[in-house]
Order: sequence, then C-alpha cells, then structure tokens
Amino acid sequence: MPVLSKTGLHIKATMDEDLLGEGFEKVNRNLYNKHTNPMGIINLGTAENKLMFDVLSKKMVVMNGCGSVIETIAFAICDAGDAFMTPSPYYGGIMQDSILRAKVNIHPVHLHSEIKENETKPYQLTVEKLEKSLEEAKAKGINICGLFLVNPHNPLGEIYSTELIKDCLQFCHKHSIHIIFDEIYLTSVFKEGVQPTSILQFKPEDIPDPERTHLIWGFSKDFAMSGMRVGIYYGFSDVVRQQIVNQCCFTGIPGFIQVMLSKMLKDKGRSI
Repeated sequence: MPVLSKTGLHIKATMDEDLLGEGFEKVNRNLYNKHTNPMGIINLGTAENKLMFDVLSKKMVVMNGCGSVIETIAFAICDAGDAFMTPSPYYGGIMQDSILRAKVNIHPVHLHSEIKENETKPYQLTVEKLEKSLEEAKAKGINICGLFLVNPHNPLGEIYSTELIKDCLQFCHKHSIHIIFDEIYLTSVFKEGVQPTSILQFKPEDIPDPERTHLIWGFSKDFAMSGMRVGIYYGFSDVVRQQIVNQCCFTGIPGFIQVMLSKMLKDKGRSI
C-alpha cells in the first residue's frame, strides 16, 4: 500500500511539472557559493527576504496554525471520502480541518463512560476498541487512512501511557495506516508527577512504521498564543513531508512572526 494517497500523488505530479518549481530545483542543485561553488547559479528571479528563512529541522514544516497542518496531512495521505479514526468524544474542530476542503471524514472509536471488563478507568482507549472501530468502518465501506490521536486528549484530558502509544503504533503498522499525534497540549499538564510521553521521545528505530508516523504541535495552547497562528508538522517520511511542503504556498507565516518567536524561544534567561 503506497504511503501517499491518490490526491498526494496528484500534488506531487503537478509540482514535478511546475516550471517555477523546476527552476528552483535547478538552482538548489547547483547553488552559487563564493568559496565552495563559484561557478554555481545565482538566483536573480526571486525577491527574497532573508529574515523569512526558517532555522528548522529538515523533518519539520511550519504553517499558519495546526488546522492548516491537519488539512495538508489529509490532502497528502487521504483521498476524498476516506476517514481518520479518532477516539470519541473528540475535538470538534478536526471536522472542519479535515472535511471542509480535503473531504476526509471522521470515524469515531467509541469509548465508554462506564468501566468495562479488563479496564481500569472510564473512557479507556484500548487496541480492542481500535480493532472494533476499524472493522465497523470496513463493514460500511469506509477506507481508514489514519489514526488521529490528541495527546493529552481534548476534551477528556487523558494522557496516553508510553505502553498505549506503543500499542497504537503497532496497530497502525499492522493495518498499514498512518498515525498522527496531535501534541498541542503537551506541556499544558500541571498535575504533579504526571509527565506526558511525546512521540519524539521514541528513537526512529523503535517506531514500527516511521513513514506513516506524524506529529502536530503549535503555540496556541502551551504558549496561549492562538492569534499568532503557528502550527508545526514533524514527520519521518521525506515523501509525505515534501507533499506538505508543496502546499505551503497557501499556509505561510509572516517573517516578523517567525523572527519574534525565534527570539522568544532562544531567550531562556527571562520569564515568558
């Protein structure tokens, strides 16, 4: 099963044939450098603002909010009519992020308020419930392209254990579906002795299917900066990440916001 959806492959094919993109690629392959490549190409066709260059990991893409991140992921790995599985009750905004334009539906993994057999708490997510939800989707003719997990959870406040995260990774690997971790509340946990587990704490070799493993984070919750509109995608798949980058002409962030946030994050000597 391919990592990209038909929509994602269409985006790739379109960008591969894009004259402007082809020009940028030729420049980047042979970029002028006074010392190391004096015979390289100098780009005179673009008015550049050097302040807008991001100093980021090559696995990271920055966009104007997590809603944009969710939508671009949906376009890259799903086709119209496909669905994301997600534990229910779930964050209502994901529906407009995935359905409005990408036309990717939400298929609930039903959790129970009452403690069932072999469970230790209400609304407990288990692999058995994931399997049941996936079978229900297949019976209805729904193609599940990914599992969407908000950790810590919205609205339940549930913090998924390291063991459960491993189980979810194995479940998605078993069924060749993507897994998207939304960690927008990761540092907004104030219960003493409780420390959430991020997918970034896993070594790539410990993730069963890195090509289908993705992370979302943003400034709006942990930093109470919703109006700044900054969301981050982090992924291990070069193929998926490139398709997300191809859509970034619609999701850019103003240069002055990038500079301000960069200085803020580097300033560890002052309280925020």
